[in-house]
Amino acid sequence: MALSVLQNSFLGGEIAPALYGRIDDKLVAVGAAELTNYLVNISGSLRRRPGFKFMRKLGDGTFRLIPFRFASDQTLVLVFGNKVMYVVAMGQFVMNGSQPYQVTTPYTDTQLYDLSYSQNADVVTLTSPDVAPYELRRYGATDWRFVKISTLPGIDPPSSVSAAASYPPDPPKEADDVEYEIQSEQKDIITAQYVVTSVDANGVESRASAVATTKCNFYLTGSTVEVSWSAVANAAGYRVYRYVSGVYGFLAQTTQCSISDSGTVPDTSQTPPSHREAFIGAPSTGEIISISVLDGGEGYTNVDPTSGNIITFKWLPVVDFYGWNYFPVAGYKFPALMYFKVTLISPTGDAYRGYYLADTYAYAGYQVYQGEDNGNDVYEMYYKYMVWAKEYVKGSGIPVYFEQQVTVGDKWRVKLEFIRYAAYGQPLPTTSKDLLAFVTRDDYHEPDPAPITDRGPTKVDTIIGYVNYTNSQEGKFFTDEIPAAGKAHYNASPSNNYYLYADLWERTGGIDYAELSSDAPNTGSTLPLKISGGTGAQATANVSDGVITGVNLLAGGRGYSNSSTVTVDSKYGSGARFQVTVSAATPSEFPRCSGQYDQRRVFAGSNKNPLKVWMTNPSQQSLMMTHVPLQADDCIEVVAVAEDADMIRHIVGMDSLLLFTGSGEMRVSSTTGGISPASITIRAQSYIGANNVKPVVSGNNVVFISARGGHPYQTVYSDQVASYAPADIGVRCPHLFDGKNIVDMALCKAPINSLWCCSSDGSLYCATYLPDQGINAWTRVDVQGSVESVCAISEGIEDHIYIAVRRNRTVCLERLSNVTITNDNDARFVDSFLDAIFTSPQSSIEGLDHLEGQTVAIHGDGEFLGTATVSNGSIKLPVACRNVAIGLPITSRLVTLPYEYANQETVMREHNPNTLYLRIRGDGKVQYGTYPLRPNSHSYEVRRDTSWEAVQNPDSKVLAMVVRGNWDRQSQLFVEATDTKSLEIQSLLVDYKIHFARTAL
Repeated sequence: MALSVLQNSFLGGEIAPALYGRIDDKLVAVGAAELTNYLVNISGSLRRRPGFKFMRKLGDGTFRLIPFRFASDQTLVLVFGNKVMYVVAMGQFVMNGSQPYQVTTPYTDTQLYDLSYSQNADVVTLTSPDVAPYELRRYGATDWRFVKISTLPGIDPPSSVSAAASYPPDPPKEADDVEYEIQSEQKDIITAQYVVTSVDANGVESRASAVATTKCNFYLTGSTVEVSWSAVANAAGYRVYRYVSGVYGFLAQTTQCSISDSGTVPDTSQTPPSHREAFIGAPSTGEIISISVLDGGEGYTNVDPTSGNIITFKWLPVVDFYGWNYFPVAGYKFPALMYFKVTLISPTGDAYRGYYLADTYAYAGYQVYQGEDNGNDVYEMYYKYMVWAKEYVKGSGIPVYFEQQVTVGDKWRVKLEFIRYAAYGQPLPTTSKDLLAFVTRDDYHEPDPAPITDRGPTKVDTIIGYVNYTNSQEGKFFTDEIPAAGKAHYNASPSNNYYLYADLWERTGGIDYAELSSDAPNTGSTLPLKISGGTGAQATANVSDGVITGVNLLAGGRGYSNSSTVTVDSKYGSGARFQVTVSAATPSEFPRCSGQYDQRRVFAGSNKNPLKVWMTNPSQQSLMMTHVPLQADDCIEVVAVAEDADMIRHIVGMDSLLLFTGSGEMRVSSTTGGISPASITIRAQSYIGANNVKPVVSGNNVVFISARGGHPYQTVYSDQVASYAPADIGVRCPHLFDGKNIVDMALCKAPINSLWCCSSDGSLYCATYLPDQGINAWTRVDVQGSVESVCAISEGIEDHIYIAVRRNRTVCLERLSNVTITNDNDARFVDSFLDAIFTSPQSSIEGLDHLEGQTVAIHGDGEFLGTATVSNGSIKLPVACRNVAIGLPITSRLVTLPYEYANQETVMREHNPNTLYLRIRGDGKVQYGTYPLRPNSHSYEVRRDTSWEAVQNPDSKVLAMVVRGNWDRQSQLFVEATDTKSLEIQSLLVDYKIHFARTAL
């Protein structure tokens, strides 16, 4: 039996093998088993897709293409890379001199595909959950700026706001004493408080100024309050508010810098606005929130191990004394300051050195108070302020401590050892052993010292040290010789000319021993901590068996950091280490996506609040301002209620605002018409979920990529169910999407309304998308490389597709040539091509470095001139040409479905195709044959100009081609075009012979 099968449409696109048995689906019947490098026309025919023109190598990193559309005649492609952006206009990079113009961006290449964008005129809003939101502003062709978005007003409030009461003149007292007294007593009985805001030319109101307060009385006839302020730059006016009933109510608006308030009742329905930075967090106050113990150390206690008393040392007291010195050398004066090392002598005679902070010794000093020459070369001086470690030890005022356990009430003696002195007149020698002096005390002397001329019984008569002052001789201290009458002297030889002669008296009440005290007994379970780097923090440490086990934070203070140091305020113990943790800054909350809706800019989703939605004030792109009470035009912050916490990934403004999360779709609408803080509702619409690819809008249909499965979906409002209803538009070709994910998508509106999607495996797919007709015909686009990003922009009468394609590890930017071809001179059916129209025929072409080593197809003066291999960036042409295009060959392939579906009676019978009839347009060659090719099958190459018959009109021709197939139950055919010329397949018809006998396999 013979049967002819006609297919006059391909609007079903490529059909998955799983649907070959669906003979009931009308779109399956007009589909194909494979459609590669064809576009499906809206009429149903197939058109060879044009090639992509090479523009420039971008590099080996990650790149993303984002469209920019100010108007239909101002469209650009923004090429984002690692911290860089380029601008492309009409297929050319915008140049800055000899190099492409580039802008530094805040985004690394790892953040590019989490980057969401929306546009309002010359401003592109860019959002990412890991980066602060930015505006990309175009000021000129080579002047693009990234500006961090702030939701605070751009105008400042007035400063220097003041308020002063004004009263009418007092009535004459003698004329009306009663009225005078009443008015005088009623003045200044009311406290009035004012704030003022600035308003710019766009109606944006600043935050409130500082409060101005005054005493007044509005109820006295003729009385007012004069409120004034300083002018604010760029202010178009000012609004004045007065405090009443717990709020500041609106009082007046003016363009001046002052008003007179005569007691008008403020409007409390209008209050000063509140502003806040919606996305940028506040810095830390430096308050300590915890102190952890890194190392507990050992030996910590505040308890004396013997007595159980807490040991503290008081300041060593001031010891005032006076004395006189004799020097035989006229004109010599004693030093002004002398410094001593301090040692305590216990009641048992043991000596213990003190310490001052990290130093080895504690120091003391004394100062010359007065002195005079008595005329006999004797200088009598009164020494005062013997101060232990306070005034003369580094100026610190820290007491001397001694590392010795003591019993309270013990009397300890003080040992002084000379260290150094400061000059007063002629200095003494300066070596460390110049002078040693012992002072020991076992008793007190009273009364107060006698005058200098009367050396009475108050003289200290124990030990006075003495020293050798002979030239450079080293000083010596003698303990085996106590001078008579308590006088110290030394005379090494008659030739010595330096003498020291001194008596020492002590003032009554002076104390030259260390006085100790104790507090009440303590268990020693806590010790105080010292914390550096801020103010106000207080903490204690818990101690167990000498080890710090924890910290009690009593007050956090301010101004600290995580590097602040903590030490134990204890005389005993060592080795403890701590880690300070201060209050963190209020975390920034960066939105995931943005959009425009109901005259507001909308942001949504963040790592902290995945379902949060922010809406600016109407007609304001950045301002987030509220009032008390709320007003209809206040900004909006709301958290959508959903069954899970998948982040809002996309915002699409339609009649309602659509929110797309990873698990579902929600609709934002109003109960009263316009969106306001009091009328907003959010309801779930469906539960598909979207991935990171930005949705596109075609007509009133929104197309998004599902989060799971990677299929493209469309959603449109349905009156029948009063909600948005999704539909899978890849349902007939799941083999293109299953197991992969769509990573980028673009919508082309002219000349064919089509979706372009690049997959995670580098594949590029195109669907002729006619949602009102229920048509989404998918085809494959093979560019001999891995496509990583795609975008579409309108340029002239057509939309052009741009791709970032990786070839040989390098990403290149390429642009789709015109889809509409008027003649084969303009045909560009080669990829990654370069073309030129020369003034004279050329026999060789250079500049093909990006195709080095590749086999390229040559299109010259409207004809396919064969192939060549690029060497040193150039090729030779078979013939000299003027109009030349050279690029990678494109193979356009159509594989038919098993034709059993054309007639149910032929299902699973063996077929033998005899003749293939193609209705075509264009001059391109075709190859055809049975599919898949077998050793005994044939393929033929037929040129249109030798094998066509005229039918109906000269632009549509029929090719009749003998197939010579085999008996087969599939009976599929392929049709290929591999040259550089145009070809459109309008329909095909196959004559079959059918074998009705069913034989076993």
